[in-house]
Amino acid sequence: MQHTYWLKRLFILSGDALCFIGGFWIALAVRKMQIPSESVVAEHAWIVLSTAALWLAIGYINGLYDLHHSKQSAAFYARLSQTALASLVLGIVFFYLYPDQTLAPKTILLLGVIFGYGLAALWRICAHRIIGSALLGTNVLFVGCNNDTKELIDLLSTSPERGY
Repeated sequence: MQHTYWLKRLFILSGDALCFIGGFWIALAVRKMQIPSESVVAEHAWIVLSTAALWLAIGYINGLYDLHHSKQSAAFYARLSQTALASLVLGIVFFYLYPDQTLAPKTILLLGVIFGYGLAALWRICAHRIIGSALLGTNVLFVGCNNDTKELIDLLSTSPERGY
């Protein structure tokens, strides 16, 4: 069961990474008002990948990959918004410490946060439907029925992302 839990977390983390990279690609497209060429993407690849790795670390620290706290709720989206704000602030610090003369970090970073975390929010809706599906669930057998068992059944049935 522990392997399934970690695989689900890795599944969400991988999707977030793709969303953050896609968000930067969209940010480059919006900023330059054209689809970025391969040379532009290659030129900015290290900074985009570094920033995406930083954002994933911030999300991990903030508990975005803990399945017990990632239920589709207002509290989760508040946490996602807080993480996006922290990512913006730490991204500014990152660009200040490692300036890239070819990339204007002000607009690109702001657009990257907006598009990256926007895509991540959409991704989470899809990912939780996949993770919460009965195919990925672990069967549980309860022996006996008392108030504690009923409470546990209610908890598990209202939280399909837990995988039971």
